[in-house]
Amino acid sequence: MIPAPVGERLAIVTAEYDNCTYCLSAHAYIGARVAKVGARGLERARHAGSADRTPP
Repeated sequence: MIPAPVGERLAIVTAEYDNCTYCLSAHAYIGARVAKVGARGLERARHAGSADRTPP
């Protein structure tokens, strides 16, 4: 199972890629309020970035 913060960041980058403003808004709200993703994490997700430097 994917942890909620990771799932919301994945949903945000997908919404950004698909150019779906409704999905982006909904997942940014859920990410911030429910999954407790910080503002920096939400912004990084919009640009497919990550603070995790672990090699794949």
